[in-house]
Amino acid sequence: MITYSKAGVNRKIREKVKKSLKDVELTFKLAKYGKIIKTPFNTLYPIGKDIYQVKTCDGVGTKVLLAQLINKHDTIGVDAVATVVNDCIRCGARPIAITDIIDIKKSEPKLLKEIQKGLILGAKESDCPLVGGEIADVPELLNAAYHINCDCVGEVKKQKIITGGKIRPGDIVIGFQSSGIHSNGFTLARKVLFKKWGGKFNNFEKPKGFKKSLIYECLEPTKIYVKPFLKIAEKYKILGAVHITGDAYLKFKKLM
Repeated sequence: MITYSKAGVNRKIREKVKKSLKDVELTFKLAKYGKIIKTPFNTLYPIGKDIYQVKTCDGVGTKVLLAQLINKHDTIGVDAVATVVNDCIRCGARPIAITDIIDIKKSEPKLLKEIQKGLILGAKESDCPLVGGEIADVPELLNAAYHINCDCVGEVKKQKIITGGKIRPGDIVIGFQSSGIHSNGFTLARKVLFKKWGGKFNNFEKPKGFKKSLIYECLEPTKIYVKPFLKIAEKYKILGAVHITGDAYLKFKKLM
């Protein structure tokens, strides 16, 4: 059996590492406009009277290798945007600005144009402007053709911050359906599914129950939840929110 650990990601070690990095909280005292608020998944800093911002950052990860496998790069930017805007809204913030950084083996106009298509589409779906970015040619650092990360800044009024602190038994749970496995777990999924990495299937094989070939199912862009989530937040009081990504449903433990 192939486990996530055997595929190259040891979750127990990751958890220990995360705990060891908490010294960054010593810098919270440097906040210029008041006390920093820490929620289960986000850290918010004040920028004025009762107005807070949150900043999220993340990357697409090894899903890029699947895009490279069939030379299809026009949706990978959606994934990059989705990873950060979906993290941003967990605390009730509305995304107000996105930036990106692309580390690439060699700047190729055609490839970068395709990546840009996805970034723009993701920004539109998030109703949030893409205000800047950076491209770095770093061939010595990369195995893939490129790696892409995004950052997002969101804004929320203090009274609208979702803290996760008032959840009680019997509260209603609302779930949004995903569009697939998003950008998570591909270190394991590739090695289980695709023959190139020792898996079972050819790229364009269509396993039973699938609507599309395997490669296109896996490259389905990450769903962006900004608009439906904020629409619900306008109508109802949301007590806690979880973006199911790395660690999957274990993330709910942070709300307990």
